[in-house]
Amino acid sequence: MHAGVSTEAHQRDKLERSGGVPLCRYICRPAVSEKRLALTSNGNIRYQLKTPYRDGTTHVIFEPLDFIVKRVFNIDIETCERCAGQVKIIACIEDPAVIERILA
Repeated sequence: MHAGVSTEAHQRDKLERSGGVPLCRYICRPAVSEKRLALTSNGNIRYQLKTPYRDGTTHVIFEPLDFIVKRVFNIDIETCERCAGQVKIIACIEDPAVIERILA
């Protein structure tokens, strides 16, 4: 997909296929490929690059918090926006039922 690809609302064929890729599906894809993500034995995040860097690097390693910080819509999750103090993690809620109750 080329960044210069555009389509009008009435051009349904271009919306469905542009260069062999369904355009609507392409723009909804995640920023990183889940298939290339892995958890290392010491709990870090390993991301396999699509193509190696010029120096031969094929993977990059992130600490979990660093990985999340780079993907939170440019919000600094380590600094309180009210007092500018350092934010501390006080809970990690992973149970879908609990998350649903909180969001409701």
